[in-house]
Amino acid sequence: MIKSNRVQLTLFILLFASSLYAQRFQASLSSVDTSGFYKLEIPLEIMKEAENGDDFLLTNEKGDGVAYVLRNLSALTFNRSYQRYKSTISQTEKSTQIVVETNKRPIDHFYIETKNSDVVKNGFILGSDDSKKWFNVRDEILFNPASKTDTRVFLKIDFPKSNYRFYKVIINDSVSAALNIISANYILIDTVEICNTIEARIEDFKYDKSSRDTTRLSMLLSENVFINDINIYVSAPRFFNREVQMYRSKQPIEALQGVRRKKKGRLARKPSYVSYHLKSTDNQQSTLQLDGRYDSVYMDIINGNNLPLSIDSLTFTASRCELVAYLEGKSTYTLSYGGIPDGQGVYDLSFAAHLPQTIQGLGISSISVLNQIEQLQEKEKSAFKIFIEEYGILIIIFVAILVILSISYRLVKDKKEE
Repeated sequence: MIKSNRVQLTLFILLFASSLYAQRFQASLSSVDTSGFYKLEIPLEIMKEAENGDDFLLTNEKGDGVAYVLRNLSALTFNRSYQRYKSTISQTEKSTQIVVETNKRPIDHFYIETKNSDVVKNGFILGSDDSKKWFNVRDEILFNPASKTDTRVFLKIDFPKSNYRFYKVIINDSVSAALNIISANYILIDTVEICNTIEARIEDFKYDKSSRDTTRLSMLLSENVFINDINIYVSAPRFFNREVQMYRSKQPIEALQGVRRKKKGRLARKPSYVSYHLKSTDNQQSTLQLDGRYDSVYMDIINGNNLPLSIDSLTFTASRCELVAYLEGKSTYTLSYGGIPDGQGVYDLSFAAHLPQTIQGLGISSISVLNQIEQLQEKEKSAFKIFIEEYGILIIIFVAILVILSISYRLVKDKKEE
């Protein structure tokens, strides 16, 4: 028992010592001039070192922690982005006129909002720089605000790109009653399309094609990065459909390549695999879904009697993630991550409910490795103090039991000798 406890104590000391030498990094962020919401996209270089979002610690120049939220960029995709412009709406017996005042930036379309109505009207649009002298921008515009699902409809008005300060839309109402126009306060800037993934090349992989009927691939990945897909770029043959047996593991790839060994009279099973079909595509990129954190992947591509695949390169895709926080102006901020977990406190995240659609971006000016003294100063409590606080009573009880057993053993021994 004493020997067993010594082994456990030795393991704890080794783990504690290794944690002290774990590398921790610090990224200096670009300066913040004015107070407001800011976002920082987490690059792959940082994702590889941080095990999860709890590893991050955002601090100002005084060392005070700052609350932040992490979000996936896939949730930010939207189709319309509007900028408010001043507009006025007036009506006569025969027409409706909408005048929109812009900032003279070149535009080629905007929207007006109207009540749902099954009617078709025609009109035209004029442009002016002083609202006195008007010029034709486009003739014969058709307005059809009918919808089967919405009570309000956005009518898009397209015209040749121009930079007038004022635009006047005139809708002909001589045949039927006027449209119930709610507003024309918004001009569409652009349709926003966000690429929500990062694609990176897999450098550390082995390509074994010694066997004609099976092509074997083994690759090492960063275990901290959640990988969505593995992309295989095949140059030949042009068209193919191959079965793939993919082993996914958090153990070194060599453990997957070992032969079965006998253990207590049984054959040890090899790790289970996931079966896919690797098919040719128009862009020569075939995708296998991974969806997890693994530091090693092993594939058997079954060629059978077909021509073996000629693989040019391998890449993986990971979701893009960004850190969002409300920062005070005239300050500098740093982001530390990796190594020893921070164990930071719980912050007030109520600001997350008030995030605007457009947020200013932050950049990374430099990344440095913190030395051991800086790491210990950064933490409010060392790992040893935390251990003592949590298990101190148990240690005292354990030592007391050992002392009692030792005394009892000596008493029994002395009694036998007498």
